[in-house]
Amino acid sequence: MIDLFLNNPQRSYRIDERIISKTGDDYEVLDRIGCGGNGVVYECIDRAGSVYAVKFLLSLSQKSKTRFSQEVLLMQKANHPHLIRYIADGTID
Repeated sequence: MIDLFLNNPQRSYRIDERIISKTGDDYEVLDRIGCGGNGVVYECIDRAGSVYAVKFLLSLSQKSKTRFSQEVLLMQKANHPHLIRYIADGTID
């Protein structure tokens, strides 16, 4: 299990080390990379050994959810060598 938190480990969410995207791909969650105002980013790896970054939204207000959805839409459209590439998104129950 992995504890996801922004700045206070006492206010954390616990998830499995393996997550599955909406497309059915599964990833192993590894090290914490960083956090911002609404979410936390972790390094993860797929079964083929490719490394990715996954962002978890931890602020669950409606405003945060809307902003996160907008971020996903922008990432889906972005295509630039200096930006990370969107792969997939999903939810954790």
